[in-house]
Amino acid sequence: MKKQLMIIGIILILLAVGLSGCNEDTSKLDEEKIIGSWTKRVMHEGSIESNTYIFYSNKTFKVTGSYENESLNINGTWNITNKTLYMTIEGETKTAYYKFSDNNKTLILTDKSGNVVKFIKE
Repeated sequence: MKKQLMIIGIILILLAVGLSGCNEDTSKLDEEKIIGSWTKRVMHEGSIESNTYIFYSNKTFKVTGSYENESLNINGTWNITNKTLYMTIEGETKTAYYKFSDNNKTLILTDKSGNVVKFIKE
């Protein structure tokens, strides 16, 4: 009986140690995934709007492209916390929940209103 209790005790300790490693901080991993160029293409009143977001490792980003026949060249900062992407441009912060799909080649952002935008990794 003592031998069975000891075996059960060892199994419980191993399970506790094994499961405690499951709380891995995914924010750091996701920060590495987001670095690079991402393109958004949206059909807008008969024309295709195409913007490129470039996320740098120093937590800055750049947006280039066009919107309503005007060129875009915007710079800002970004941060990831708790599956939320924070993008700050000229003191205004936009918040979006994010997820990666298609083997980390697609980035899907959903804002607080439920609007979804898809980006493809270049």
